[in-house]
Amino acid sequence: MIKCAYCGRENEETNGNCRECGVKFEQDSPSNLPSLSLFPRSADEWTRSFALPLFAANFIIFLWAFVEGFEHDRVWRDAGPAIANRLLPLMGVALGLTCSLGTGLHRGFRILALIVAFLSIVGGMLAPALAE
Repeated sequence: MIKCAYCGRENEETNGNCRECGVKFEQDSPSNLPSLSLFPRSADEWTRSFALPLFAANFIIFLWAFVEGFEHDRVWRDAGPAIANRLLPLMGVALGLTCSLGTGLHRGFRILALIVAFLSIVGGMLAPALAE
């Protein structure tokens, strides 16, 4: 029996795809970790090539905006509204759409990325109210 890395369902070894979610099993790959290709060839690779950098950028900008919001530094006073009110929600929407519509992402990563996307969107909407 092969356990699906995405949904966790037990499948027979003769199956090429999971019966529950349809994810393709790779027999010759010793590692279950997805790799990032410089030139993506499949839809799964394209999704990963968008989702991982979007997640990292969203997370870093969200943390920076959160920390700088308390210090009221000169840089944040000038650049903060554009970053927190426009860039962060747009990146959150892009991450949310990539993770919800794309395929080939691990279930745990997808859940974590959707949480970060939600926090980015809501944080961007609440930033003007919190700044006053």
